[in-house]
Amino acid sequence: SRSEAGELRLSATAPDGVALHFSGISIVELAYEAHILRDQAIATAATCAVLALLLAWCFGTVRAVLVCLFPVSVAVPATLGLMGWLGRPVTIINTAIPALVMVIGVADGVHMLTAWMRARRGGLDTAAAVQAMLETTGRACFLTTITTIAGFLALQTAELSAVAAFGLSAALGVLIAWLSNQFLLPLLLVRIDVRTATPR
Repeated sequence: SRSEAGELRLSATAPDGVALHFSGISIVELAYEAHILRDQAIATAATCAVLALLLAWCFGTVRAVLVCLFPVSVAVPATLGLMGWLGRPVTIINTAIPALVMVIGVADGVHMLTAWMRARRGGLDTAAAVQAMLETTGRACFLTTITTIAGFLALQTAELSAVAAFGLSAALGVLIAWLSNQFLLPLLLVRIDVRTATPR
């Protein structure tokens, strides 16, 4: 990398008897990372706003919007935290991961919530409707999650390390979004009275 090349040049020109030690990151890298984080925050907020408007238009209730968005609002920071714990670098390509996790998670949430509403309109109580929802959508959501994860993991064959790192991070994000939906959305539907109007 450029920083390593600079360190080698400085070490080569150092006077005899002088040992150089390098630490931290360059000002350029620090500014680059700050710009990426700012762009990521803007993109994530914009994605959340657009998804909230679309969900409000489809379901027509604030509670339904919150039920769909809450699992992914947990999945996104969990994904970013896991990326940090694994030492994944902040790169331009990684700025898409929060939006990707939100879109995929909300898509599953819409299917699940719609199935729950159908079950409620069929006369089932809240808990029975949750069970029917999981039976109706569980296999489909699991299979789409597995195939999506496999697609992102296929990027591990890329020669560019940034692309391979993106593939692994995206796969982890999709898995976390699925887990959030499967555990949190049923709990929310049992406790929150979401209207059962037919989605548009």
